[in-house]
Amino acid sequence: MWVYTLQNNNLILVNNRPFQSQQEMLRVLKLKRVRTINKYKETGIKFKGYYFFRKILLSEELERLKTNTLYAKPNRKSMLVWVYKNNQLINNRPFLSMTSAGKELRLDRKLIKKYLDSNIPYKGYLFYSKLLKSEPEELS
Repeated sequence: MWVYTLQNNNLILVNNRPFQSQQEMLRVLKLKRVRTINKYKETGIKFKGYYFFRKILLSEELERLKTNTLYAKPNRKSMLVWVYKNNQLINNRPFLSMTSAGKELRLDRKLIKKYLDSNIPYKGYLFYSKLLKSEPEELS
């Protein structure tokens, strides 16, 4: 596992090498749960100051990560949810699941599922299972 952290606006590789095991990584980073790490692995989303990847990142990937333009990849148990309000993508990235979107927005995840990809706003939010390629003006 390759772990990066942001220091002085530069992404640096923690430990200067990949961790040989998840247990070693947890011990060195003083983290507790592999399951939580797996949720953030390959997403480009920071958890407790760290980014987790299965491979070393190329310089252009590091730059995108630094500028916060990487998008999360879903795991087997969750679906990414892109949420728009006032024609703007919330947080400039998808939520990792309907549950996390519901918690953040204080909405029931079942309602998010009901309105997902429907183009019908709910409490001013539009929910999609994919990033919209269209211009924001076309969202309605």
